[in-house]
Amino acid sequence: MISGIRRGVKSSFLVIFLVITLQVLVTDLFSGEGVKLGVVKVSPSLDLGFGYNSNVYLSTQANAPSDMFLDSTVALGVALPFYTHSFSLNLDVSILRFINETKQNNVSVSPSAQMEMNFTGGLGLIISDDFKYTKEPIFGNYVNAVERTPRYKNVLIPKIRYNIPSGIISTFVGLKWNLDMFPTMVNYDSDQYEMFFNVLYKFLPKTSAYINGSGFYVKRDSPAYNDTTNFKGMFGLKGLITPKLSTDLGLGWYYGGSGGAANDPIVKISVNEKFSKLMNLTLQYDRIVQPAITSDFYLVNKVSFTLWRSLTPIFETSFVGSWWEVDYSPSGQVDDNFTAGVNFAFVPVVATWFKTSLGYNFSMRKSNKANYNYNDHIVKLNFQFSL
Repeated sequence: MISGIRRGVKSSFLVIFLVITLQVLVTDLFSGEGVKLGVVKVSPSLDLGFGYNSNVYLSTQANAPSDMFLDSTVALGVALPFYTHSFSLNLDVSILRFINETKQNNVSVSPSAQMEMNFTGGLGLIISDDFKYTKEPIFGNYVNAVERTPRYKNVLIPKIRYNIPSGIISTFVGLKWNLDMFPTMVNYDSDQYEMFFNVLYKFLPKTSAYINGSGFYVKRDSPAYNDTTNFKGMFGLKGLITPKLSTDLGLGWYYGGSGGAANDPIVKISVNEKFSKLMNLTLQYDRIVQPAITSDFYLVNKVSFTLWRSLTPIFETSFVGSWWEVDYSPSGQVDDNFTAGVNFAFVPVVATWFKTSLGYNFSMRKSNKANYNYNDHIVKLNFQFSL
């Protein structure tokens, strides 16, 4: 009997030792910071989402179809440092599947690469390329709904960075080529060629002034819209006002479009308050002007907020909301958009590689263009695994 007790005690200690060892290995491997294979860092992740969409086609019709969906994303990142330089590759593959409304199914593939070279004296060279293949939905009247149309986008950015050794001033200048293609649609393709710069001056330890600007040319295939030359610039301040309050305040101007039709101020106001380690609030206003696919440009006024709150060490919640108005020129179309959402997340302390969340999102658009008004409700349960 005593020998049996001894064997039981030894077995118990062995089980405890194995559990602790496994926990240490799992915690180290699944840290959420990637897996190191020598000098190479590999960061895989998997997102699985299951949800319900009340208005699959964002249709104006009251009896528009709803459907259940599966939304999954597989991502892989590889980072390779060498000396003072680095090279990284990323690949995201997203799959969206509806049960009944299969015309809205989609597969999106997004590979990207970046090379960063750091030289002596604060000089650096960064070259990045981002490609994306997806299928864009064509919304409106679901009775005549068609399958999503393919879209290819590629953004190539080479830029030179220079930081004064004291760290007070940092600058970069660069080029940007943006290719946007719709192979099955006529007169939707466009190219954008841009030159840009940014100068950042740190006049306080945690506060900086910045100035940036760019000039870019937009070439469109559509004969209905003109090729345009555009210029924009902004001056701003960002940093800490108090230990818990940070801001980013920018004011600038945009000039471009056909004959300088876009001649408007641009604004950025962002305020973030960290009330404590358990609560964070961000308020933001943006006034931007951008070239558009089906018009010379569009003007956007947007107000948004995000409130994050930790309920317990393993439960957190967030509330988001936004309103923005989009004014297209010269078509005269004006859209008012509103979104609101809430998300509850569970993050186990002993398994930071796993996260699950349940979210609800409402969106609405009011437009002066026919078949562009809609309401939509989405509920989604999501599981995220990352190394």
